[in-house]
Amino acid sequence: MHFRLSIFIFCIISVISYGQTKLSNKDRVDIQLLIKSISQNNGQVKEQFLNKLPIHKINNTYYLSLLGLINENFDQNGLIEKNWIAGKPIGEVATIKVPLSDLASLESSDEFDFLEIAPKVRNQLDKAIHDMHADSVQMGIGLPEGYTGKDVYI
Repeated sequence: MHFRLSIFIFCIISVISYGQTKLSNKDRVDIQLLIKSISQNNGQVKEQFLNKLPIHKINNTYYLSLLGLINENFDQNGLIEKNWIAGKPIGEVATIKVPLSDLASLESSDEFDFLEIAPKVRNQLDKAIHDMHADSVQMGIGLPEGYTGKDVYI
């Protein structure tokens, strides 16, 4: 009897959890902390979240950038109706921006099999100069003089 009850409960839990979009535990915690912080600060986003997460202000609305593994239910127009910003899918991956006010509905979204917070993009041009050996050109190593690229038109 207990075995049958256990199987029944397992099946019910499987069916309920099957329809939810999956998030990593780290992303789930970050989103829950962000939602809690916003609710405690009268809708304001703390600087620590702006520095840590890819949050963008577009038309006076803050959005969180995510990457998603789409499924057969993906409907770009449906996301637009939700006020989400969806990029064109490449293969099975799409980028989306979700208003911070709508983060609680992420896990109930059926358009994605998996979502993750997009990595925060940082300027790395300083590193590119060294990687391309442009620093040698700027210093003039092996050249009559150094070149900086000033007054160069492309």
